[in-house]
Amino acid sequence: MKNILKALSILLVCSLLAACGGGSGGGGGGSNGSNGSNGSSSTPAPDENANGIWSGTSSVNGLVSETLGLFNDGDFVAINFDFDEFYKGTYSIDGTDITASANGYSLGGPFGGTGTLSGVISSEGTLKATTNSSLGTTADLDLVYETQFSERTISLADLSGSWVGSVPGLSFNISIDNSGNLTAIGSDGCNVSGALNIPNSGRNMIAADITISGNFCTVNGNYSGLGVLLDDDAVNDALVFGYANNQYGFAYAAFRN
Repeated sequence: MKNILKALSILLVCSLLAACGGGSGGGGGGSNGSNGSNGSSSTPAPDENANGIWSGTSSVNGLVSETLGLFNDGDFVAINFDFDEFYKGTYSIDGTDITASANGYSLGGPFGGTGTLSGVISSEGTLKATTNSSLGTTADLDLVYETQFSERTISLADLSGSWVGSVPGLSFNISIDNSGNLTAIGSDGCNVSGALNIPNSGRNMIAADITISGNFCTVNGNYSGLGVLLDDDAVNDALVFGYANNQYGFAYAAFRN
């Protein structure tokens, strides 16, 4: 996570999707028991849980890069800082097995491809998986659960204030009120508005429904995604977002103004 936080302070270069994330497959699974009297199977163990913030690496042909994963009740956003891309999709868990499908985007631009994930997960532990992209790339994903950042109580009041975010060639002036209403103006002339909510007050996770509009804006539309509060110079002074629709996606860090 330390390397990832450092990367958030650097404006990442936007590029088309080169590979759809990903990790090394692992094994896993539970065992079945019997009741001793009739040999029937015991009650299966509950499914593992992915909710929270995960960080680690993905590896493609020996090239290792930093990855941040945000998982919340079946939805996820994963940001790869070295490849300048991110992924938004859905996941499901059956026992220790996790599967997912996602769209891939450059950090500040168009849709770049689709991908799938298959691997194993342990609640508040590790996530090891293999990903495959529509571009023919296979990669290894190895993430660990970030307890310090995931299990942090946050409120809409913690989001309120003025924020500044950017990627190369594009900057955002963002305002969030105490009710989670977000407005922003981009240097490209696009206007952003939307509502933020916190699905679980004891989990550092923000759900976003965003609308981008403008007479000369080329990315007009409705977007959804996830965000988290992290620490740069002070607690909760860095806001990381990833949101997308089927055509465009944006992922960036914003800092308190």
